Amino acid sequence: MTECWLWPRVNNHGYGRVNWFGKPRYTHRVIAAMTYGAASIHNMDVMHLCDSKACWRPDHLRPATTQENMIDYWTKKKAAAARSRAAAYQGVTYG
Repeated sequence: MTECWLWPRVNNHGYGRVNWFGKPRYTHRVIAAMTYGAASIHNMDVMHLCDSKACWRPDHLRPATTQENMIDYWTKKKAAAARSRAAAYQGVTYG
């Protein structure tokens, strides 16, 4: 995956924020609306394919249902946990 473009101003949850037409908005949602069209993200989540909340690179974002977004999140979280467990057991021999 290409390098993330990280927005310099983030909220307490790590998401980029920008004032858009006088209202505070999430940067990734503004960029997704500009990329895919506002109608395409209406009532949709915008999923970060890179998993970086501050990223606003258009090819790292895509509209998704909440269910798709949660499946992506939990699948990656479980995979990361499995990698962490495997790393913890490396070098351990049983005998």
